[in-house]
Amino acid sequence: ELVHDGREEPIFAFLDACSAGQAKEATRLLEKLLQGGASEAQVIGMLIKQFRGALAARDLVDRGQADPTLLARTIGLHPYVASKAIAFARRHPLAKLTARFERLVAMERDLKSGGPAPRVSLALFASGA
Repeated sequence: ELVHDGREEPIFAFLDACSAGQAKEATRLLEKLLQGGASEAQVIGMLIKQFRGALAARDLVDRGQADPTLLARTIGLHPYVASKAIAFARRHPLAKLTARFERLVAMERDLKSGGPAPRVSLALFASGA
């Protein structure tokens, strides 16, 4: 119980690769995550959390208030995570972030209602398609 098992690092590396648009690396890390026992629901949930933070950051950037401390306080993120969300948001227009977020929400809905295969949807999302 006291020993760190190292399973958290791949999810954060995967999220970073998705944020940076590194499709090949994101796809490789996704496969590693799923083979390592991560569930599709867990991965989709983490992606939703990341894109929700990016949308909030984009809103602050657009209003000229891109302060990581403010974002962290507003939506309950760690300041380091908030600064990464702001950097991510600055690289992408609101329309793109919104479209990707809506796609993730649809993937989560499909997962919970027995829709299309979540692994395929995740692989397509990771590849940027």
